[in-house]
Amino acid sequence: MVRWFPHLPVFLLAITALWGWHLRQGKVALLVMLMAAAHVLLARPLPEGLPQALSPEPLREGLAVFLPWAFPLLMSWPETSFKRPMGWARLGAALSVLLGAFIWAWNQGFVGSWLADLAGIPGGVKSLSALLALVALWVSPFGEGPDLRTSWTWALISLGLASLHGEPWWPKSVSGAPWPVFLSFNGLFLLGGLYGLTWRQAYLDELTGLPSRRAFEESMRRLGRYYAIAMVDVDHFKNFNDRYGHQVGDQILRFIAVRLKRVSFGQAFRYGGEEFALIMPGRRAQAMVPHLEGLRRSIEASTFTIRGENRPARKPPRNARPSGGREQLGVTVSIGVARKCPLHSTPEEVVNAADRALYRAKQMGRNRVEPERRNRQWESYARRITCGGTKSEQQQENRDRFHLD
Repeated sequence: MVRWFPHLPVFLLAITALWGWHLRQGKVALLVMLMAAAHVLLARPLPEGLPQALSPEPLREGLAVFLPWAFPLLMSWPETSFKRPMGWARLGAALSVLLGAFIWAWNQGFVGSWLADLAGIPGGVKSLSALLALVALWVSPFGEGPDLRTSWTWALISLGLASLHGEPWWPKSVSGAPWPVFLSFNGLFLLGGLYGLTWRQAYLDELTGLPSRRAFEESMRRLGRYYAIAMVDVDHFKNFNDRYGHQVGDQILRFIAVRLKRVSFGQAFRYGGEEFALIMPGRRAQAMVPHLEGLRRSIEASTFTIRGENRPARKPPRNARPSGGREQLGVTVSIGVARKCPLHSTPEEVVNAADRALYRAKQMGRNRVEPERRNRQWESYARRITCGGTKSEQQQENRDRFHLD
């Protein structure tokens, strides 16, 4: 790899920088540009006339000491553009990492005197600096993008291993390989973090944490032969928004989402607005009505408390008096459920049938579970037309009728 692809890290880091910039993750783009700049500085031959203190080996040690600190520095910095002073301040903080590496390489004689005590540690001050930066990465608060913490952690570990380039305890056959190899892993981990961020933005609802409608539509393509779909709608949601504001409406949606996440008989999705969806593979609508009724009762029995303006950021001790909101509201839901059958054999038709059942539940007074209404004669006729009335289909029809009865 080192012989045939010496600049593979730059290629991977360039892809990561472009992707991060496209996702408005300027801190990721800035971080990988620092890594690429370090690789270029170490790979290019030293121009004539420059002092030997800036040769690759002293500079490599300076970069190994200072470059890991770019991780906690940039991750804790809030995401902002260069149109604001904070954006330029972040750029200056990142460039100070390179400046510190140059100062370290220039003063090798000075720093070498008090680093003698660290000679017994594998990697010396380079390993110690990477370890302390790793601790700082986990201790410091994240400005934005907490989902990137894991990928940044592994990228920092890879950078720490890359900085051990040329250490005497490496086998001679690979002593010159750690920097390009582990720096490539550094780019791969950062790239993987951006991929995970892209997936979450595309398939997870930011407000509730549930899978979004796109995830719901893709899940419907993988459904098997038997399944049921339920549509859940918050009752009088518009009244909550009009009376208490959209912030309270968002709190109610999160309140419902938490209870839907606990459902064990299906997968919950945010369908849109105040409406949620439940996919229940391998289930039948009538068999799911008792479970959905239990879900409806549990939401009705729960008490929703409006968060006050002085609500603490952290949960207080159990015996402490709460200082948050005082007003409590009763929140209920209406549920419509349908299953795959000859009358609606595609997932889209099942969703429409569940929507009709939901609309009927609202017409009948809300706060109830309403299954689809079925016409067995039409269903039997549709099954014979669709499937040709084979013996196996007739047997299946009898089993369905027995299950419903």
